[in-house]
Amino acid sequence: MVKFIKYITLLTIIQSCCYKGVVTQYKQPRDIIKSKKYSNKIYQKIDTMVLYKEIGRIDNDYFYNTDNSKFGNNFLRFYGSGKFSVFNRVGYDSKNHKLLSNYKISREDFNPEKSQMGVIYDVEKIIYTRHLIINQCKADISNAILTIKGDSLYLKSVGHPHMGTRVYMKYNINNTFLEGWKPDW
Repeated sequence: MVKFIKYITLLTIIQSCCYKGVVTQYKQPRDIIKSKKYSNKIYQKIDTMVLYKEIGRIDNDYFYNTDNSKFGNNFLRFYGSGKFSVFNRVGYDSKNHKLLSNYKISREDFNPEKSQMGVIYDVEKIIYTRHLIINQCKADISNAILTIKGDSLYLKSVGHPHMGTRVYMKYNINNTFLEGWKPDW
């Protein structure tokens, strides 16, 4: 009887923790995000040949520093087609659950297949983003409002107030790291 209960428990855990949708070779989900009409005016404010590195989060008017996080660094990359990438935990070894020491960013880190897929659009001077995440083993859309102030981006979560506002700064990088990549969605 004990073996049967262990077997049922194990089977339930395995079935409940598996995203069954389309994924890239790097296990990033690919699903349909309804793209909305975007204006090229967005790209007068956002540079598509740089990365934006997360430096912190604002929650209840308090700033939490996430720069040089013990879980790696998070980056945004925008493409000129109403699409963007979210690169999470660059420089973090998720298999061994540790930060890679003396990690040097490489071109391959910014392969769009390694990112969460996203779309960007604007409605009456407000810029919105939507990107695909895995939430409780199913694909979910994370919606946010994007505010641009100089070289800083503020991504305020919509519908999930506990997520606060993520703050990103322009992060200059050698253009060869970014050239030639095209989003696969």
